[in-house]
Amino acid sequence: LPLGLALVILAVIVGLLTWWSMKDRRVFFAAGFIGATILPVCNLVPIYHPAADRYLYNPLIGLVLLVAIALDTPWLAAKFPRRTLTSLVGLLLVGLLIPITRERERVWSSEILLWQNTMERNPRSFPAWTNLPEALLKAGRLSEAKARAEASLKTPYATWPWIWFDYALILNRLGDQAGAQTAARHALAIKPDIADVDKMVDTLQGERDLEEEFAPIAASRSRPNATIR
Repeated sequence: LPLGLALVILAVIVGLLTWWSMKDRRVFFAAGFIGATILPVCNLVPIYHPAADRYLYNPLIGLVLLVAIALDTPWLAAKFPRRTLTSLVGLLLVGLLIPITRERERVWSSEILLWQNTMERNPRSFPAWTNLPEALLKAGRLSEAKARAEASLKTPYATWPWIWFDYALILNRLGDQAGAQTAARHALAIKPDIADVDKMVDTLQGERDLEEEFAPIAASRSRPNATIR
């Protein structure tokens, strides 16, 4: 969506909400709730993850309030046919959304399914390329995890240290200690503190079990001729 068009749409929405708020104070509360919950994640002050669907969960409460307020307007409530028609339209929309909801529930039922689905929809997705190898690693699907990590390392995302981190763990579990140590050195070269268990866990950058598994690999020394296979 072009920035200019997005700004126009935003201006129209703000204008309509302002006009509606002057007629119904409940709208002011609902609109204010949306603004208060979405402002902290607008990346005006840079945040770790600037875009995530979970950022919309709380603002959606305000949106639902606006829908409820609209359904409670005197114009709809005054006439029986209007109330009936509105109810039927609402039920129809709910019915149409049920299959979509069930499909998304299936996708979100597994971390592997989530990242596979993301990659299918967006083959250039950075989170999918970087998180799918670790999801497969956690599931014990080491051969798939190794193939996926190696594919990720052939992309521009190879500069992301956590891919090398996961690759080191995968190779180590597969019995390739030399390759694991070399992968760990790559990770350390990009992010020197990646083997600091307490720091990574305390700053929510790493999971303790994986960090504790990685630390001894990083502390060991690989053979001089060790290469990534």
